[in-house]
Amino acid sequence: MRQHLSHFAHLIAFKLASAWSYVAGATLILVWAISGPFFRYSPKWQFVMTAGTSIATFLLVLILQHTEFRQTKALQLKLDELLRAVERARTDLVHLEDMPEEKIEHLDEEFEHLQKKAAKRHSSTSD
Repeated sequence: MRQHLSHFAHLIAFKLASAWSYVAGATLILVWAISGPFFRYSPKWQFVMTAGTSIATFLLVLILQHTEFRQTKALQLKLDELLRAVERARTDLVHLEDMPEEKIEHLDEEFEHLQKKAAKRHSSTSD
């Protein structure tokens, strides 16, 4: 069941990324706006759009969040595998996203320092 829901969410996110979904949404809004005079711009007429967009937004956020989480997790696993496979790589960086913020900040400072050192070395050799 879980696999079916995941597949469905991925399929919906993929379909919504197409230009046709934009055209369909714009057409829906246009039809709603044109129908205003026929319904005398009644509160019910306004409610249809307000409720519809709220429900659609809520569902789309859930679908997109699921898809983004899944893709991010897959990317992290690929990076973890690369770290594991490279002999000189620091394997303590595997699952870095789960480490405390202080450790991540410390590593960020360390890599920034290494980058500045490499830039100095590069500029001194190119002169």
